[in-house]
Amino acid sequence: MPQILPGPLFLAGQAWLDFVNTTMADRGREMDLLPDVDHLFGWLVEAGLMDAPAVAAARARWGTGRSAHALLAEALDFRRALRELGERLAAGHHTVPPRFRAAINRVLAARSSYPQLVEDHGLKQAMTTTISEPLGILAGVAQSAADLLTNGDYDLVKHCAGPRCVLLFYDTTKNHARRFCTAAVCGNRFKAAAHYRRIKATRG
Repeated sequence: MPQILPGPLFLAGQAWLDFVNTTMADRGREMDLLPDVDHLFGWLVEAGLMDAPAVAAARARWGTGRSAHALLAEALDFRRALRELGERLAAGHHTVPPRFRAAINRVLAARSSYPQLVEDHGLKQAMTTTISEPLGILAGVAQSAADLLTNGDYDLVKHCAGPRCVLLFYDTTKNHARRFCTAAVCGNRFKAAAHYRRIKATRG
């Protein structure tokens, strides 16, 4: 069983990669930040992809009993597909196989948006979004992936250089020289390990 680590991480620069990073590893131990539906809903709120009223409505419809188990299973399947896609891009592949497009499109299709007339110092149109299927709660994640796949730079999707780290990120630094998920954790560990190897080599 993977260890459950409380508290989400938002360091990837892309919502879909942050979602992928809800599975991580620390010194070889697997950790899952989404052990249940409550943590999934909480992550969506903290990620800014759903507001509290939308979560309350979704929770009332799909957040209990068998519906909750089915929703979590589908969400984790989608996360696995996105991780495989992210790893593929980080490895330098510039094509997106149909199965990944199908997975993203399926989630996008579970949400619909339409204009409504509202009163705000006169009439104006505002977009209203409805979720027609449980997996639609992840439409914001799917939209993030779709935006990168159509407008982003695939080469900037990178895998952390930490030897035991599984996190992915989108490198938006000026020179695109980012190597680690966080300099404070994996960066420091990498430097400490390199320093130890140099000392050992010198003594050897």
